[in-house]
Amino acid sequence: MKSKYKDYENAGLPIFDLAKDGIQYINYFNVKDKKGKDKLVPFFYDSLTEALGDIINEGFYYAFNVVVMILLEDGSMVESLERRHEHDFGLVVRSLFLNPVGFSIDDADKNLYSEQEYHFLMKLQSYLLISGRENLGDADIAEINAASLKDTVANTRNYGIKTFAKDNIASLIIDKKKKYFISKNQTCDVNKQDRYLVCDNSGKFLGLIEVVKKKVKNIEDLTEKDVDYKLEGYRSLKGLKKYLSDTYEDNEVVINTVKVIRKFK
Repeated sequence: MKSKYKDYENAGLPIFDLAKDGIQYINYFNVKDKKGKDKLVPFFYDSLTEALGDIINEGFYYAFNVVVMILLEDGSMVESLERRHEHDFGLVVRSLFLNPVGFSIDDADKNLYSEQEYHFLMKLQSYLLISGRENLGDADIAEINAASLKDTVANTRNYGIKTFAKDNIASLIIDKKKKYFISKNQTCDVNKQDRYLVCDNSGKFLGLIEVVKKKVKNIEDLTEKDVDYKLEGYRSLKGLKKYLSDTYEDNEVVINTVKVIRKFK
């Protein structure tokens, strides 16, 4: 019976094919059979990156650590840190998603990740942990989906995420030393109360806040009753106003008064 890929045996790049679970990729390579003769053989991939990597003899290597449960001879279970690696960043994300507690990347392995990739992983881990996600190990699809329905996980999804240009602003707010933040004036109900997860620039979630009051102000009309220029990192109110004028084109800002709902450990 003729293979449906027969017409593509001489293709020099991966062939795309619609598989049951999505797109798969096929390369044809010459391999030696048992008699030492060359034979074109198809190789199948779930990832285009891996398919192309085999052609150019290049690939990715991502090392990381996860916590696994080990069965001892006496029948008890103990935690153990296991070093693993993947050749696809998406599979690293999957490992973290399933086992966020104890996931780590050794300092010596950080160079294997781009700054963007590392930041994504650290922020995702922090988010999963503050939402109450536990390690799922070898859970099946039904168990994985059930874990996403936990109240703590579902509730976390409903919050906005707030980051600030300066990390000390986030810490000051969560430590209740700064009771407001400044934001752009958007066309919305200024009396609306919102809850936000406060995240620093390293990707760590620090706590949950609620905006209890919003006041729209022209930048030039701001006074020291509205803002604390020292906490904002400026030597004068004039300096803060200049920064805000350069940042917000419409010359209006919103002073968001907040209260801290929860500080994360």
